[in-house]
Amino acid sequence: MARVRFHTALCLIILVLVYSSGCVSKLEYPHELQKSERYQLVIEASAPMSDATFYVPLPVKNGVPMIGDKQLDVNDFSKNGFTIDFIQTLPGYNLSGFYPGDISLAGNDPWYMKVRADVWPPGREEWLAKDKANNLPSPLLFYNTLYPIGNESILLPKLDFTGLNPKILKKNAEYSILVYDIPPYTNKQSGMVYANYISTNEVAVSINILVEGTNSWRDMDDTAPSNTYIDEISGSIYVKGWNKLPGIFDAGTWNNNFPDLSSPRWQRLIQRNRSSSD
Repeated sequence: MARVRFHTALCLIILVLVYSSGCVSKLEYPHELQKSERYQLVIEASAPMSDATFYVPLPVKNGVPMIGDKQLDVNDFSKNGFTIDFIQTLPGYNLSGFYPGDISLAGNDPWYMKVRADVWPPGREEWLAKDKANNLPSPLLFYNTLYPIGNESILLPKLDFTGLNPKILKKNAEYSILVYDIPPYTNKQSGMVYANYISTNEVAVSINILVEGTNSWRDMDDTAPSNTYIDEISGSIYVKGWNKLPGIFDAGTWNNNFPDLSSPRWQRLIQRNRSSSD
């Protein structure tokens, strides 16, 4: 009996040591750094339409349609019964000079996606493009969710938009993160969409356009901090032709957490990755 107890105690000690060593390795560096971004277009119609055409803004970065690190192509949105084109010259609307508030984005002109169908069915039609990266080599490759304008994929043009003013952050030294002192900053905006269609019945049409970029990381005993920026335009179509739809732009939303890259633990990871790339 004593021998059984001894072996049981020994096994428990070994398990504790193994678990503890695993925790130490987890705590030494942040791990499982990830980022993901999506562009989602939803058009809903309450009745069938024919000869339907829509122009909706695309996410733009560095002057080209992009989502995250992925350059978009018409094939990303291919769907039976619909024709897709990317355009910058739009009928009856001059986009020149439209930039987000007083922030200069010269060369970052708007891009639009033209969606057309000879027969448009009733109900919900969705187009989705994603970009995802797991196990990033460095937290410096995270999306800039605090200052996405000029740094990340955004919808253009932005009307009624005054710019971003992220709030002062406080440090949480225990978890090596920065946390918003107050709720995240949300800015109202507007965007332009075009709709033209034929319908024998009265039809209600609504459009939702969403860009969402998210960072996440496993850290400190498998907690999962994250942060997100959201660029969205959504509303109902009231007239055929150009419609001005309301929207929001959220910077640094979700958990309101950001890595404190100045902390020793993050600095060890950054320096380790720099050394391995030399």
